[in-house]
Amino acid sequence: MSLYQKKQQHSITSLVHLPWNHANIHRMLRMKLHLITAKRKGIDTYLVTNTKQENFYRKIFGVKGFHCMHYVYVNENHYQILDVEKKYDAVYTAQMAKFKRMHLAKSIKNLFILTYKIQQNEGFDLHSFCPDLSHAYYNKAWCGVEEKNRVYNQSRVGLCLSKEEGPMLASLEYMLAGIPVVSTKSSGGRDQYYDSEYCIIVKDTAEAVKNGVKEMMSRSIDPLHIRAKTLMKLDKERDRYIDFVGDVFKKKGIGDWDPQNMKKFLFHNPEKNFLKIKNLHKIL
Repeated sequence: MSLYQKKQQHSITSLVHLPWNHANIHRMLRMKLHLITAKRKGIDTYLVTNTKQENFYRKIFGVKGFHCMHYVYVNENHYQILDVEKKYDAVYTAQMAKFKRMHLAKSIKNLFILTYKIQQNEGFDLHSFCPDLSHAYYNKAWCGVEEKNRVYNQSRVGLCLSKEEGPMLASLEYMLAGIPVVSTKSSGGRDQYYDSEYCIIVKDTAEAVKNGVKEMMSRSIDPLHIRAKTLMKLDKERDRYIDFVGDVFKKKGIGDWDPQNMKKFLFHNPEKNFLKIKNLHKIL
């Protein structure tokens, strides 16, 4: 769980972001209990939801906050369009976990899986984890941002195959790198940035995924166009975020912040503004 914090006269205001889908009663209830604990520690929290459904449950439980995807924190400068040769029909960035449903990509012959394992930096064995993808190329060690971006640019289509998670950062990364997206139907929010011009949602079958990739490849969409439209959506979302934070600061008497300075502070190096919700009380 990631947080943005502002300390003022020994009080803390935090924005709590949801990394996984919370559009159900039980998950939102657990989140409210976390926020109650934070409040007892003197921390005033606002819950930032990724989907309208999550926002609905937030309101049911009377939790302060607003709807804004945590895509706003992705550094768009990390994902650029490169002048490189296309080598793969599709790329799928996904950890080795069942919920990623890698097997749905088995019918794509020319495939690269950008993978990772939690708390493991090397020694990945995709073919043992998912025998259906024994034909796929993959990285055997952790890839940095620069290498990820290169693989994206070497690919014609990006895949999103999970049924449920959070917004899925790779989905946005694909589009920032200028490649179209083939996704299955999902909950978590990633489809909110989709455009029918360069994104398609298909059935949960390997055949449908393969056909979706063929369809996107046939459209030959300009990468610059995909990136430009994605940046427009991202910029609008950041403006809404800044407006909300500015209103909170005014209500608390923290003072006016210049919107552009706030954007630079929050989004140019977002990693330094994050901490785990379980560690929030430790900063008091």
